Order: sequence, then C-alpha cells, then structure tokens
Amino acid sequence: MRNDIPSMDQLPAWAVANSISSASKILHKKNSKVTIIEPCILSSNRISLTKHRSLVFSNHNLLQAVKVGFAMPEIISLFKTPIKSIGAIQTVTKIRKLYFQPKLTIHQVQTLLQGGLASTICYANNDSYSKSIIMNESGCIDFSVNGHLLARVIKNACGNWELASSARDLPPSVSVKFRNLETVFRAAIGKIDPLVDPAENNINVQGKIPLLEKFGYISRLSMRNIPIPRELPNEI
Repeated sequence: MRNDIPSMDQLPAWAVANSISSASKILHKKNSKVTIIEPCILSSNRISLTKHRSLVFSNHNLLQAVKVGFAMPEIISLFKTPIKSIGAIQTVTKIRKLYFQPKLTIHQVQTLLQGGLASTICYANNDSYSKSIIMNESGCIDFSVNGHLLARVIKNACGNWELASSARDLPPSVSVKFRNLETVFRAAIGKIDPLVDPAENNINVQGKIPLLEKFGYISRLSMRNIPIPRELPNEI
C-alpha cells in the first residue's frame, strides 16, 4: 500500500517530487516516449521517483539534485529495473534543462509553472499551517498567458487541492493572466512580487482575490524551503 503522507521534515522533498511528477506529465503529453515520474514515499527519509522503486533518493539528496543538478540515488535501486531508472533520470534531466533554455516557449513555461504549482499544492494539502489558511476556500484558479490556458488549480470533492487534468467547463473563481512568457517563468520559480507585478500590469487578476492571496502566500511559504537550480540568478 502506497504512503503519500509525508512527515513535516520530509515535506520539502515530497513537494519537489510532486513538482517533477507534474512537469513530467506535460512533457509526456508532447512526447509519449518521456517517462512519467510517479513518486512514492518509502520511509520518512526515502522517496522513490518511480512506482517500481527504481530511482530512490534520501530527502536531502533529492533536494540537492534540484539545487546543483546531481545527487547520488541509492545504487541498489538503479539495478532493480535499469531501463525504468534510465527513463526516469532522462526525464529529470529534461525538466532541469528547461530552466536554462535560452528562448522561452509556451510549452517550456507551462511545464515549469505546473511544476511550481504542484509544490504549492503539496504544501496546501499537507502542511498544517498552510491547510489552516486555505481550508475554508473553494473553487478554481486559472492561469493563462495571451489567451492560452497554462494551468487550472481546483479543490476536489475530497477537499484537497489539485491540478486539473483538463480545462473543465467551470467558470474560474479567480483568473490570473500573465503579461508575457517572462512573467510566467518568474512565477514558476517564485520570483513574482505580489505588490509590484500587479501594479506594473505584469499580472492581471480578476475574481475571488482572497483565494488567490492565500494560495500565493502558501506558494511563498513553500518556496522558502524548496531549492531552485543554483545556476539561476537571484534577480530575474
């Protein structure tokens, strides 16, 4: 039986694993040969990035892999199903390369944004403080740029937040429209200023503002604990 409930110490690593998983699904939609990352918790200090336990990291090493680009997985896990291990490693590498792609594209920023939103959702569903902030909210949040829907976050019937798999026929509770791809990229890596960017028309928000404010606050809380690739500049 899978355990998908992290301890508080494990939450940053679990958020990273969910971020990678969400990004991998976007890549897979464009190229079916891309391996989808399906993380599972093995213990309070171990996470597998595949359901076959073929790419296993300690919490610390998984965070390091995101930050510096490499960290050693458990060697024995690589030999359980080597082909699946290689596929998962290739997917993680593809996602990391998107951060450094010189020319921004819709597909690139959508992949990274959904990854970033998945981290926030992980905190909204598992961190007791974050849950207390948003527990009384409901509805859905749409994120778009130039008329292109990038992501939709909804509260499901079980009371958990999730990324919608498709644009359902629901009017959004709040709509977030980014000015351009650069703004989407900054949002994906937690570099949006909640005061400056709306004032400079980099973001246009319509609808249920308190819901977005709470979600944005949880995003900033999560980003304090989740690393971004070290080579990215601090000011973007």
